[in-house]
Amino acid sequence: MTRGEYETDEQYNPYYDHYSEAGQEVSSTFEGRHVQLAEYWLYHRDLDGGLVQKGQPVMFAGYAGVGVALKTATSASDIIPIDTEGIWRLEVWATDDIYPGQVLWICDDGSGTDGIVTDDPMVSSGLPAVIGYAMEPFAFTTNGEFNTVVMAVKVHWMFWWWFWDGA
Repeated sequence: MTRGEYETDEQYNPYYDHYSEAGQEVSSTFEGRHVQLAEYWLYHRDLDGGLVQKGQPVMFAGYAGVGVALKTATSASDIIPIDTEGIWRLEVWATDDIYPGQVLWICDDGSGTDGIVTDDPMVSSGLPAVIGYAMEPFAFTTNGEFNTVVMAVKVHWMFWWWFWDGA
């Protein structure tokens, strides 16, 4: 079914349940780390016709939610399961040396840095979101603006402003 076949967004939202009661589990597996969202709500790199690919890092919920797509979309109205936790091998665009435990960001600004995972949140003119932490080191070499590396990343959905104290 497509979004147009529903009368309201509440009917299209896979979490909407008119008959739900407080205390009922909404998630099905892994203690709620999987969420399901329509492809058109996801921010990601444009790798194939603008649709998300399985294994691709994504951002959602106004730049606050992050995860990895568990399904390749065939249309913008597809419901895509997103894993918001776990250790994933992701392509990282490094601007400097990366150390285990270092915060990594996913960026989206409507240009060439859409959906990239990087060690520098300033590569994007848009709002970056913390996607997680590097699980292995990477030694940067000066052969251009970025070095790309596939590395283990501990994906963790959290709000990036938790790092700042407002000073």
